[in-house]
Amino acid sequence: MKFLYILCLLMSHIISAQQIIIDSIQYKEDYRKVRLYLPDNYQTNQLPLLVMLDGQNLFDEHTSYSGEWNVDESIASFPENKQSIVIAIDHGNELRMAELTPFENEKYGGGDAENFLLWIMEKALPETITKFELKINRNKIAIAGSSLGGLFAYYAAIQHPNFFQSAGIFSPSFWWSKKSFQLIDQIEGIKNQHYFFAAGTEEGKDMLIDMKSMHDLTLRKGATVTYLEEKGAQHNEAQWRATFLTFYHVWINDL
Repeated sequence: MKFLYILCLLMSHIISAQQIIIDSIQYKEDYRKVRLYLPDNYQTNQLPLLVMLDGQNLFDEHTSYSGEWNVDESIASFPENKQSIVIAIDHGNELRMAELTPFENEKYGGGDAENFLLWIMEKALPETITKFELKINRNKIAIAGSSLGGLFAYYAAIQHPNFFQSAGIFSPSFWWSKKSFQLIDQIEGIKNQHYFFAAGTEEGKDMLIDMKSMHDLTLRKGATVTYLEEKGAQHNEAQWRATFLTFYHVWINDL
């Protein structure tokens, strides 16, 4: 009976049918969940890596805020040679606002993104890759997120263009601080990167105005840029689930 109990515990952390592994890594004085999607061929081939924020919302509707993104099903729908590993970092609940924002907002505070990003790059990713013996194509690493996660993904990519070659930026919260627009003016060396911007037309004019402005600034810096406005879509998981497929298709095919 004890063996069966331990087996059930293990199975609760490994969803074999959809190849999702849930692990945890120390972050500050606590631990943070990390969720992995592993294609069938992950042990034999060197694969692209997609790093994602808000891991709770990506694979399981029971842990998601308002419906999952179906990331695993979407990637599994591609041919085997077009599938990637996903390492998704859970948000920190009440810490989310601070962790995902690179600058302080006068009303909401925040501004701890650089520390969270360094933890991801220097601890969460290396430990996960080593622990699960992942074979990563270091020339094909992307980062993606929505809302504040979209802001974070953009910040991560422009700050570390040699690490993240692509960024999926869904409904980005560029309203958080004008410093995001000032930062891109100071950035060089992103000509080999691709940025995918996507938002719904029902998210408000400010969302689309800010995103288009950032698209234009990024394009002027020499990056390859994709811009998508999803007609009738709102600021929610349903939109990001739909636009994720488009982002993934563009990224995995090197467009």
